[in-house]
Amino acid sequence: MEFIDPGYQPPPALPVFPSHKPARQEPQNQIDRDILTLLQDEPEPVGAWTLINQVAKLYPAKNRSERRAKRNEILSRINPLVRRRLVRRMGRSYLTQG
Repeated sequence: MEFIDPGYQPPPALPVFPSHKPARQEPQNQIDRDILTLLQDEPEPVGAWTLINQVAKLYPAKNRSERRAKRNEILSRINPLVRRRLVRRMGRSYLTQG
């Protein structure tokens, strides 16, 4: 036997709001833009040092110490891009576009 409440009304439907996804801003740093451009051109994940060397080739160095300094600068720019989810890590040493 089922009891039916004559005064029962279903609860009101909750409003559904569209999800707000913030627009990604273009990075201000030129090295960041170069990293993202190279990752966009690659369909597969790229090794971190392969990417660093490709970006370093865009900045010709006069000597070995300048080349090393530029590679260190490029390496230091990868973690901020990962934190901002513009670049994604695949395993330990591969990077892809986020």
